[in-house]
Amino acid sequence: MFGAINMASGAKIEPRVDRLVNRIAKSAYSKPSKCEGRRRRPGIEISAIIRRDYVRTLRRHLAYQGVKSLILACGRIFANFNRQSIEMLTVERFHEIAAELSVEVCALPYSNPGGLALRGFYAPTAAWRLQRPLIYVNTAHHPLAAMTTFLHELGHHLACDLWGLPQRDVHLFDTDYRAHLRMPHELGADIVVSIAGYPKPLARRLFPMGWNHGLVAQAKDLGDATIQDIHKHLGGAYGFNIVNCASREQALHYLAGMIHYAKLRWALLGEFDI
Repeated sequence: MFGAINMASGAKIEPRVDRLVNRIAKSAYSKPSKCEGRRRRPGIEISAIIRRDYVRTLRRHLAYQGVKSLILACGRIFANFNRQSIEMLTVERFHEIAAELSVEVCALPYSNPGGLALRGFYAPTAAWRLQRPLIYVNTAHHPLAAMTTFLHELGHHLACDLWGLPQRDVHLFDTDYRAHLRMPHELGADIVVSIAGYPKPLARRLFPMGWNHGLVAQAKDLGDATIQDIHKHLGGAYGFNIVNCASREQALHYLAGMIHYAKLRWALLGEFDI
């Protein structure tokens, strides 16, 4: 269904990795049901995650010590993690971070016109007979979306190891954010993204705290003013403007992610004071 990796930029990639990326993408998107699932209507997705109380999700699936261990691991990779927003990461920085963790990275654009449906994936070693785990990032997306994908897949690598979670065949970056809320390994990956973009001092300024901690805590309804402040932060820190997206559908997909990661960050602040 998808074409080969676009090599027009002059970037080099080992043939075996090139073949593997195309093999995984073709396998993941070969069945119409799976493809349609990843291309669900983003407007419906946004409505659902706006109404969802993310605090209940955290209580059901995660514990404070597990989240804390993940943050500590990220703090060994990124200076001032959860104290300052991490700076925009270049592809070269992807490779440097991955090398420190003995992970391989392929960060190149996918050439097929339908290639934007593929954001990236994390492939563990066993299922694909790899010497090292592999992270693929589709750089045809906006640089912030590509960085989000890298951080998400990095989160898979860290969370599965720290929390002793079973490694699936491959972790595709899926924009079905409601499904993420039912799976601890996806929540772990999303937590890395959320805290990277919204460190605690910023989260305290952005997100309303008009309720007490404990059983009555909620992270449900983000107001319009808060969403505008979030968009302004992403523009100032990462040069992201949702109005400049190539298509309305792409803008809605990015908006769904923006709301999801913000609400997750709000819930982490309210539930765990992290």
